[in-house]
Amino acid sequence: MAYLTRLWESVQRRYDSAPTPSLVHRDLGLVFQTVRDVFTENTSIFLVDSRSEYKDLLDFLDNISPELKTRVKLYEGRTPLFQAFHIEKQIEKIRSARADLPSGGYIIIQRPKAFCAIDVKHGKFTGKSRRKKR
Repeated sequence: MAYLTRLWESVQRRYDSAPTPSLVHRDLGLVFQTVRDVFTENTSIFLVDSRSEYKDLLDFLDNISPELKTRVKLYEGRTPLFQAFHIEKQIEKIRSARADLPSGGYIIIQRPKAFCAIDVKHGKFTGKSRRKKR
């Protein structure tokens, strides 16, 4: 909440002082959105493979969750980060239409190209005419 309050105040200050037209706010990049939305005390480590992103991320955490800064680590391995931790394989697996089950079976999930749903509520209608008979 404190972060959102400071962000709003910052937007207001820029709005008040910026010439027209001007950009007064730009949404966070993917790394910062991930930190803001997913990075919690339940995360044991957060690896970043860019030195500049790493430094910016530590500055960002100073404002929103300074206690999590020690969990952010700069990855300096020679193998690309996603390759080293088999991330691309995991992404392919979760995007697959087939999901294997522990029992040996599987399910297939397919997303339709277009979908139309019509929900008809019966309300108070019970099958009898609402008109009064004459």
